[in-house]
Amino acid sequence: MKKIIFVLLLALITPLCVFAQADKVNEDLIKAKADFARAESQLKNLAAKNTSVEAELKAVIGSHAVLKETALDARRDITNRDRAENFIYQTLTYRLEDLYEDLYNLKKKNEGVYYEAYKICNHLYWIELDKEALNLYGIQNAVERQFPFLEVHDVTWLQENDPQK
Repeated sequence: MKKIIFVLLLALITPLCVFAQADKVNEDLIKAKADFARAESQLKNLAAKNTSVEAELKAVIGSHAVLKETALDARRDITNRDRAENFIYQTLTYRLEDLYEDLYNLKKKNEGVYYEAYKICNHLYWIELDKEALNLYGIQNAVERQFPFLEVHDVTWLQENDPQK
């Protein structure tokens, strides 16, 4: 009898836990979207003020938007994380490499504007990979831990071309 009561209680509580987790995921997504929208707006304002590097800033804005979508997709797909984790890390590596490359090109053209753009891009990405919110360095470190053997799109390329250098 006790087992039946326990099973019934468990059956009643389980959906509540699932709904609570779904609410938390939705809350995180709303916050992440707001963070990305703010960063995107700041980058566009920066491009409007600095017309001499407009093309480079547009490239940064584009690669930042692609990284944003990848990050949000990873966050949305948290329930299938185990199945898709390797794909998520690989995709983040490529997206991060593209963003770093665009930031590096901006740095060659105008270092002052580059530092502002880098600061804007390096806000938190709300992805629960390794149970932490990741910024650009966090993503890079997570990718390095996941794929220590990378040869194509090597993480050392990211380190050598780190925009903060």
